[in-house]
Amino acid sequence: MSTKLLEPLLVGSYSIAQKFGGNANTYYSENGLKGHPGIDFFQGYDRSITASHDALVYSVMNKDNPELSKYRAVCTIFQDNGKWYELIYGHCNKIYVKPGDVVRAGDLLASIGNTGDVYSKGLPVEEDERDKPPYPGNHLHWQLRELMRVSSTEATGQYITGAASVPYRDSEGYYFLIPNFSNGYRGCIDPLPSLYSPSGWAKIPYYIKIVSRLAAVAKGRSS
Repeated sequence: MSTKLLEPLLVGSYSIAQKFGGNANTYYSENGLKGHPGIDFFQGYDRSITASHDALVYSVMNKDNPELSKYRAVCTIFQDNGKWYELIYGHCNKIYVKPGDVVRAGDLLASIGNTGDVYSKGLPVEEDERDKPPYPGNHLHWQLRELMRVSSTEATGQYITGAASVPYRDSEGYYFLIPNFSNGYRGCIDPLPSLYSPSGWAKIPYYIKIVSRLAAVAKGRSS
């Protein structure tokens, strides 16, 4: 894979809690997976999540759903070197984008949360435990899939889905097939080899974008 993906947590240090392919609990095998289909980043609850590549936000999951047990995620698609990819940012707390938004690398997308199925010390986190410090189970799930842009769908194919769980169709009428869905990870591939971090000076423009966006959000909520 030749594409480069900007680290999705630009401000401050972070750790990788679980790599691609890991199997820390039985959730994966129970759902037909060989192991963990992405990378889990830990930095702290409500820290900023930023776009790793210029992309289109094609779907946002449970943005306005107050139930913490419902998985909140930002789903994007992008093209790089003639290939199409899906990149998902999951377990979000706040989400700042909407379907149809075009984002640039480094743009603010969301913040780290503990929504959906999350674990702490190997045990599932109950919903009534999530909204209290230290907000157990909070992390960013970062998931990458290769796609094929196709003009029609087939009953046997697996496609990325948007609203109402129907195959997503772009503005030109194309669908996006997941060609390797049966690889044991639902078509996901390891994004870690493509991850890069800019130098300290190179991070400054991204940092300014994040601060400006957060200020705009705060202003909108207070007006």
